[in-house]
Amino acid sequence: QQGKIADAARFFPEKERQLQLDALEQHRQKLGALQSFQISAEEQNTVYSGKFYIFTVDTQYEHAQALETLTLKTSVSANDALNIVSQLVDAD
Repeated sequence: QQGKIADAARFFPEKERQLQLDALEQHRQKLGALQSFQISAEEQNTVYSGKFYIFTVDTQYEHAQALETLTLKTSVSANDALNIVSQLVDAD
């Protein structure tokens, strides 16, 4: 919400960060600055390799509203950080 796209990209796996940084910048250029967001649904799923968290988020941008789906994963390894697996932005 504060426009710190590079900080947000740190939550993607290292090998995907530049690609995701570019995607986040494209979203910002198209939709404008994020004005507000509200998590409307949350789902958790435990699998053999770790745990997935799926969030549905209603967002209001400068130029449009969007429904976003954000999927995060943490591994069973205690050393693994929480990473963003995917982000889907469905704008009006």
